[in-house]
Amino acid sequence: MPRQIKFGVVMPPVFPPRMQVGLAQAFEWMGFDQIWFPDHLTFPDFMPAPDPWSIITACAVKTRRIEFGTAVSDPHRMHPAAFAQRLATVDTLSRGRIILGLGSGESMNLDPFGIPWDRRLKRLQEAFYVIRGLLDADEPFTWHGDFFHIEHARLSVHPYRRRHLPIYLAALGPKAQQFAGRHADGWIPTSIPPPYYADYFTPVASAARDAGRNPGEIRRCAMMTLALASDTKPVLDLLADHAQGLIWPPVAEKMGLKLELPEEDGGAHYAAVNPHDPASLQRFEARQKAIPPHVLEKFVYIGDVKRMRRAIGDFIDAGADTFHLTNASLDPTAFLKLATDVLPYFRRRRAPVTVQVASAGAKLVRAAGLAPDADPRKAMDWLKKQQ
Repeated sequence: MPRQIKFGVVMPPVFPPRMQVGLAQAFEWMGFDQIWFPDHLTFPDFMPAPDPWSIITACAVKTRRIEFGTAVSDPHRMHPAAFAQRLATVDTLSRGRIILGLGSGESMNLDPFGIPWDRRLKRLQEAFYVIRGLLDADEPFTWHGDFFHIEHARLSVHPYRRRHLPIYLAALGPKAQQFAGRHADGWIPTSIPPPYYADYFTPVASAARDAGRNPGEIRRCAMMTLALASDTKPVLDLLADHAQGLIWPPVAEKMGLKLELPEEDGGAHYAAVNPHDPASLQRFEARQKAIPPHVLEKFVYIGDVKRMRRAIGDFIDAGADTFHLTNASLDPTAFLKLATDVLPYFRRRRAPVTVQVASAGAKLVRAAGLAPDADPRKAMDWLKKQQ
């Protein structure tokens, strides 16, 4: 039996926290299955970075069905025992709707604040064992590693009805892929176009089988930045400031796309940039500007509803079953269109009547030319002032 396809929205952190809570309610009403939150202390463009778990907590008590996850948290900023306690608490508040997305972290969130970022994979693995052990253990849990030492400890709070709280791992390197295959409930890659997507999951599946697991039990996420638009240039112009977050050079090379980028030394690439260091930020921006639009376009999905259906269908054919959808459209009602014209196509049932009516109303407003001219950069500046 095919697995249920889940459609999730990536919550833009630029929206003020109270607005994010309202958006969560709207996304649930539209019929989306999940909301994914970035987990940063800072961003290269100094976009607001509120604590996602605080917002998830507020969203959880204002919604009933939709799931919440981070894409992704790192294990370095909080002791794994305290992290496990937070997860169990929020999961109880949400009545079992929390997913932890976990990765090895990025320099921008650690180095400026004096948080160790050495031996990243080893720290990630140990934190995973401790979080998983404390969440699942009925008896006192013990763990002795290089970084964490837990001695006959257990939490006094548990996930909702003692359920198995899912942990998805961001894994692209060979060792991380193997670890994900052995232990993860889900796999979160970077943006990988459908023809190359399955190849990156193959090592995860192989490691799962070697560990006696069924690879089909591992949720496979697809990161999609999309824009319902007929003109690609305005979208690519807007996304040029975020190109390094969308393109992973090894994937581009595998696709045969030539990238003549400055050297990565000194904080030039996304994982290593220090936004607080002018020299690092300058190298990062120079590297980002070197990414040509025709390469960026290969990692973004621009077009009409039929184009979105084809792209999502291609991902499903490649094995994806959990979508992280980011709206890069100049149309603020893009998710309403997706809810009425794309999600039902894959679910084989129509959107709720109220959502159809709202979408039709928005379409009429646009057709009549009554919608305001939305300049995304001006909108971004306005939102930053609301923080």
